[in-house]
Amino acid sequence: MRRTLFICALLVLVAFAVSPVSADPIHVGDTVYLTYNGHPFGSMAVHRYFDDGTHVGDSSSGAGLIGMLVGNPPDAVNPDSIETFCVQIGVYLKSAVSGPQPYDAVTAVGYTNQAGIDFQNAPGELTQTEVDALGRLWANALNFVHTGTSVDSAAMQLAIWELVYDNQTTGYDVTSGNFKVTVAGDQTVLTLANSWLAEALSGANWTSSQNVLILQSDGRQDLVTAAVPEPATLLLTGIGLLGVGLIRRRVQA
Repeated sequence: MRRTLFICALLVLVAFAVSPVSADPIHVGDTVYLTYNGHPFGSMAVHRYFDDGTHVGDSSSGAGLIGMLVGNPPDAVNPDSIETFCVQIGVYLKSAVSGPQPYDAVTAVGYTNQAGIDFQNAPGELTQTEVDALGRLWANALNFVHTGTSVDSAAMQLAIWELVYDNQTTGYDVTSGNFKVTVAGDQTVLTLANSWLAEALSGANWTSSQNVLILQSDGRQDLVTAAVPEPATLLLTGIGLLGVGLIRRRVQA
């Protein structure tokens, strides 16, 4: 019994040692201060178009996962960080030199763009179906982003924009509909984004999901992120459950 407890305690200590730093859980209603920290898995230059017959616009930008430091200011030695993707298509992030910027955490379902700042009020929004797809995209495609290239990072960003700016009537395809994208570089990013969209919307193969929320800030790029930190929390929870199982087994024996 004592040996089992010692082993479990040792596993927990190892988990703390190897787990990356992640921020405290973010909940709807929280205000968090974020500082831009680059594209840790790379990005791709893309050109985006929006035209629904009323709102028209186009712009170029980099597409990929964005790292954000948390805190006002972030800890100078071991700063917390979160992974995010852009939601809007006509709004830019504040650079790191601008310092921490305030963001309000809001529910993803029913999210709409703030008026007057995005492609002449392009009506981007998120339905329950789209938020469910976002959750599956986050839980499954993000694994490929972490181990892949800038193509994977950009493909997930394109898929997120597609969910925000198109709908079931226009269809979900990053090369057609109200919202579409062209790239001068590797064209496989378009195929990959559409493939992930199909998987995320169907849920047939991607059954796991992650709760997501929107970080909204007046006059700044809105962001989508996970509602809770992933690596350290999940690892420690798993080890804790393993320890409970081992102890129960020992007692029953």
